[in-house]
Amino acid sequence: MSANLVVLAGPLVSKPDMHVSRNGTTFAKMSLVVTRIWKTGSESKTIPFVAFGAVAEEAEKLRRGTCVLVQGRIDTKDMEGRNGPYQIVNIIADTIEKIEVQQEPQKPLLEAEAGVLENIDEPFPPLEDEAS
Repeated sequence: MSANLVVLAGPLVSKPDMHVSRNGTTFAKMSLVVTRIWKTGSESKTIPFVAFGAVAEEAEKLRRGTCVLVQGRIDTKDMEGRNGPYQIVNIIADTIEKIEVQQEPQKPLLEAEAGVLENIDEPFPPLEDEAS
């Protein structure tokens, strides 16, 4: 048995970056912030993902800081570059749901999360339509 399922939840880093592929498919590139918290600290990571078609068109309505629940899958693409073969890994969103997050009054937004949202400049790897 095998499974290819990704579930992510967190605030969007910026509004979706909308595109149309050469074959006319609408797609949106996005990133969200996920934070791990443990006893001695925390760690925030920015996770890029992409949505296609109707999911991308709905995502266009979302804005920076909106908390979302993303369900999707990992997609890999083998490429050939000047320095030899390499692999691109993308997270493809099958659904994106806006979620309401209730924060406890005594638990403000972590400084790491706020800093990631303000200082992000995350490049995306090329998609299949952009690679050629």
